[in-house]
Amino acid sequence: MNRMHSRYISTLRTLILSAAISGIFSLPVFAMGVKISFNDPTAAPGEDVTVSMHVSSDGGTALGSADIMLKYDASILEFVSGDNAEGGAGTLHLTGQATTDASEWYYGIHFKALKEGSGSVTVTSAEVYDRDEKIAELTHQGSAKVTVGGGASQSEGTQSAALSSLSMTPGELKPAFSPETTSYTATVGDEVTRIAVSAVPAKSGAKVTVSGNEDLKLGENTITIRVADENGAELGSYAIAVTKQEGLTPTEQEEQQSKTVKIGETSYQVADSFDESLLPSSFTAETYNYHGNSVLSGKGKDDNLRLMYLLAEGGAGNLFLYDATADHWTPYVEVGMSARAVTAIPLGKDTPVPSDLIPNRLNLNGKTVDGWIGKTDNGQNFCVFYGMNAEGEKNFYRFDLSEKTIQRYFTDASAGDGEKEALEASELQRTKARLRRRTFELYAAVAAALAAAAAALLLAFRTRTERTGVSLKQDWEAKEELEVEAEEVPDAFDDDRDDTRPMPQQEAPLREAVGEEKADAGASPEDDDDFETIDL
Repeated sequence: MNRMHSRYISTLRTLILSAAISGIFSLPVFAMGVKISFNDPTAAPGEDVTVSMHVSSDGGTALGSADIMLKYDASILEFVSGDNAEGGAGTLHLTGQATTDASEWYYGIHFKALKEGSGSVTVTSAEVYDRDEKIAELTHQGSAKVTVGGGASQSEGTQSAALSSLSMTPGELKPAFSPETTSYTATVGDEVTRIAVSAVPAKSGAKVTVSGNEDLKLGENTITIRVADENGAELGSYAIAVTKQEGLTPTEQEEQQSKTVKIGETSYQVADSFDESLLPSSFTAETYNYHGNSVLSGKGKDDNLRLMYLLAEGGAGNLFLYDATADHWTPYVEVGMSARAVTAIPLGKDTPVPSDLIPNRLNLNGKTVDGWIGKTDNGQNFCVFYGMNAEGEKNFYRFDLSEKTIQRYFTDASAGDGEKEALEASELQRTKARLRRRTFELYAAVAAALAAAAAALLLAFRTRTERTGVSLKQDWEAKEELEVEAEEVPDAFDDDRDDTRPMPQQEAPLREAVGEEKADAGASPEDDDDFETIDL
């Protein structure tokens, strides 16, 4: 019986706790998504090279803290310094940055290039938390490829040395020539129709042939250099991708200057490439000719608006939006949830600004952009910026500073109270947000109450069951004691007593019975002698 009670208690406990726990964990749980991305820099042996790491949250959620471990190729790279980074000998440890409400962190990790080849910087482990110390879900984990001397492994554009030197006129090879490096690039102006190539074979008696260096056309051209021995067996080949652009052939200094961008008081360099995962879903990766330089860019619905990666002097990088029509740069800011995010863009030249707004510098997701505030509100509750949604539609957008919500900005010219309607819409958004929070809190309170009630019920049932078990045990022990005592009680009659003689109280009825038998036989009932001779 005790075993049956134990099984019953165990089953009841499991059912109650399962119901309580499922009630708690069925509540909505929102995990912050985080992406970790890198650039792919190049350098010559002996030069300093900077790897930029970008940590960003999905939907603009504020980052709290981080613990990130990186691994790099110590035979190619030597760690020098980095933002919130320490380590060496192939391993680095990075921590979060001391920022307030920032949804993005940028790290500059500085190395010294030791020798030619290709090295990598990869993430071995990453724990990123939001401001409430809830761990984030890693939605993308990129890596950096560092090319030193323009060459990587032999399978990635290198071979056994077939040339001892290579040069071209006009133009300059990029990267600088290395015998094991087979792929190069160069840029020339539209005045160039033919390029002179000088190639010296590494093996005596080898023959060099050059093709594709004449009749250059605007755009991409390929020059091929082949090396063969005296018997005609190919020893190797090299390729130069030549871009012929409008204008004069740039010198190295001019080309460097053409990639320099100054935004405010900070100077940047346009990166040749970057991690394509940094691009938002509304942009696709595409090569773009920026001032005569072929660079990787993000193309959206508007072909004149391009996202490119800019590097500051310290090596930290970021995405910036370039307006080709105005030759204007602005920090890339994505406001709102990822599915309905709006990108802040420069105001078009012929776009009128609503009369109820005044210009102001805005801080959106930790980045400063040009925008406006309401004349009446004076920036207390909302701000306005010009943006483009995922469909390529451009408009003014209102950003609520308290609730961090976004909606299109409307004005009512006839009533003159567009700002009032905007404030009412903002209040509606805040009310909805408060209702969502209260609903969540109510679910949590109900789940906690159910768990407490289940625990109390289980405790009461166990207490009662234990008391019942004790009572049953006591009754059983009492019954056993009574049976033992009954076995020890002596016989009520003495063994020497004549058990055939009736007790005195039995004689009277017996006499009456005998008298009745005599009467039936015709004898007198008063015949004492006959009565006395009866053997009882």
